[in-house]
Amino acid sequence: MYRDDDRRRPDDRRDRDYDRRDRDDDDRRRDDRYSYRDDRESDRDRYDSHRREEDRRARQSPLTAADDVIMSEATEQGGAHIQGGAHKGDSAAPPGLPGLPTDDLAVADGQENDEDSDEDRPRPELRRVTSTDEEGKRKEAELRQYLANHRRRSEAFGSGPKNPKADEAGGEPSEAATGVGAAAGSSSDTKAAGGAEGAGGFDMFSETFTEKEIDGPNMEEVDEAALMDRGDNYDDKEGYYAHRVGDILNDRYKVLGSYGKGVFSTVVRCLDMKNAVPGTEVAIKVQRNNEMMRRAGEKEIAFLMQIEQNDPERKRHCIIFLDQFDHEDHLCMVFEAMHQNLRSAVKQHGHKRGIAMEAVKTYARQMFIALRYLERLNIMHADLKPDNMVVNDKYNLLKICDFGSASTGDDNEVTPYLVSRFYRAPEVMMGLQYGCPIDMWAAAVSIFELYTGKIMFQGTSNNAMLKLIQEVKGKMPHKLIRKGVFSELHFDPDYDFLFKERDRVSGREIVRVLKFEQRPMPGKDLKSLLMPMKLPEAEARKVMQLADLLEKALMLDPSKRLTPSEALKHPFCDVSRK
Repeated sequence: MYRDDDRRRPDDRRDRDYDRRDRDDDDRRRDDRYSYRDDRESDRDRYDSHRREEDRRARQSPLTAADDVIMSEATEQGGAHIQGGAHKGDSAAPPGLPGLPTDDLAVADGQENDEDSDEDRPRPELRRVTSTDEEGKRKEAELRQYLANHRRRSEAFGSGPKNPKADEAGGEPSEAATGVGAAAGSSSDTKAAGGAEGAGGFDMFSETFTEKEIDGPNMEEVDEAALMDRGDNYDDKEGYYAHRVGDILNDRYKVLGSYGKGVFSTVVRCLDMKNAVPGTEVAIKVQRNNEMMRRAGEKEIAFLMQIEQNDPERKRHCIIFLDQFDHEDHLCMVFEAMHQNLRSAVKQHGHKRGIAMEAVKTYARQMFIALRYLERLNIMHADLKPDNMVVNDKYNLLKICDFGSASTGDDNEVTPYLVSRFYRAPEVMMGLQYGCPIDMWAAAVSIFELYTGKIMFQGTSNNAMLKLIQEVKGKMPHKLIRKGVFSELHFDPDYDFLFKERDRVSGREIVRVLKFEQRPMPGKDLKSLLMPMKLPEAEARKVMQLADLLEKALMLDPSKRLTPSEALKHPFCDVSRK
C-alpha cells in the first residue's frame, strides 16, 4: 500500500520534469545566442569530412563522354552569336563576326561528337602541388601572407565612392596582366584588355576609375618608355622586365609589343620564330625579378603542368601552357595567344546590354567543362572572372587562364580577401572553410554578367557584398553564421545583419541592423533581374532556365551549391535544346 506522500510523487515528478525541460530550453536558447562559437571546430571537422567524401566520390566517378568533348572541325566555320540585344531576343551577329547556327553550337561543345569520348580513359592523376618538407611549407606560408597582404592593401585603397560610369563601362576592369587574362587581346584589343594597373597606378578594386584609366596607355608609348628607361638594364626599379621591341627571348621568341603590366609580371606579345607555322604568336608572362614573385610563378607552373599532363588532347577549356624558361633572372611562362578576354568581348559586342542567349549558353557550358576538370584534379582557380577567361577570334571557344592564385581544394587558409571582390563567394567573406565551390559561385556571377552586361554584386567591401547577396538570395543560414570566423563582424547574436556605412557628412561609420527574410527582397529575385521586361515566349523560357541554373549555382551553403557536373546536366546547358 502507498502512503499519502507516495501517491503525490508522480505529480511531483512530472512537475520537476517540466521545470527541467524549461531550464534546458532556456539554456539551449542562451547557448545558441551567446556561445554558438564553442562548437565551431567540431562543425568545421564535420564540414571538412563531408567535402572530402564528396571529392572522393567525384574522383571515383567515370568521366562522361558527351560533356567533355568540345571543338570539332565544324566550329572553324563560324563564331557563336555575340551581338548585344539579349533582352529583346536579337541574336544577329555584328558586322565582320559571322553567326554560328544553333546546330553548330552543339558540336562546338562536343555534345554530339562521339569520337572524342573519354569515358574509357584513366582517371586524372592527382598530385599534391604543395610542399611536404618544413622549409617548403614555411615558404608557402610566406607567399600566402604576402599575397593576402597585397590584396588587403588593394581593397583598402580601392574602397572609395562608387562612380556611376563603372556600370556603363562594363563594371570592374581587368587586373591588368597578372596573368594571361590581359594577354588575351590582340594588339588592337589592348585598350579593352587592360594593362593600366602597373603602368598608370590603376587598381582593379577601385571604383573611382575613368575610361582613360581602363583603356591604359598607348602601346607605342609603353614600348618607347621602356626603350628610354632601360638603358643597359633588363629590369626597371620595381623589378619588372623592361622589354624592347625586337628583343629575342630564349633564342626563339621575338618581342612584338606589350599586353600590359600587373602586380606580379609583365606580359609581352611575341613571335615564335621556330614554330612550324610561320607567323605564330604567343603570350609570354615575365615574372618580376624578386624571390617572392618567383615562388608564385613556380607554384603556378606546377598547376599548369598538372593541367596539361592530364589533358593531352587539350579539350578541357584551360589555357595551353607551352614552355618555361629564364631570361635575365626573370621566370618566363609561354602561353598560346588568344584574341581577347571575355570582359573585353562583352564590352565590345554587348552594347551595355549583354550578349545573346545562345552565346551565353555556349560559354557557360565551356566554363563548367573546365571547372569540372579542375575539380577532379582538386585544383581551385580562386580568381575566376571574365578578365581571366579568354576567347578565340571566332568567339566560339572559351578558355580559363591565369592560375596565379590557384591552390589545391583542401589546401586553404581562412582569409576574407581571396578572389576578386565582386566574384567572391560568401563563405570566403564569412571566414568559413572553402574549396572548389568558390569557383562555381564566381562562374555563376560571371554568367549573369554575360547576359545582362552588368556586374551582379558591386559591393565596396565584404560587408556591402554580403548585404547585396542577401537581398537577392535571402537571409544567411544560421549554421553558416555560427561557423564563420568573421561572422561577428557582420552579424549580431540574433543573426541579424550589421550593415556598416559611412555618414556622408561626418565620415563616421554607422551600423544599421537589417533583418533579412528567407526570401529575396521584392524585385531582387533572379527572374526579375534577368527579365526586367516582358519577352517573347521562347526567349522567356530560356531566361527561366538560366534563372534556375543561377539560383542553384548561387546557393549560400557551399555544400548545397550546384557542382560543375550537375550544371552540365541542367536543361540550360543542353545545347541540343532549342
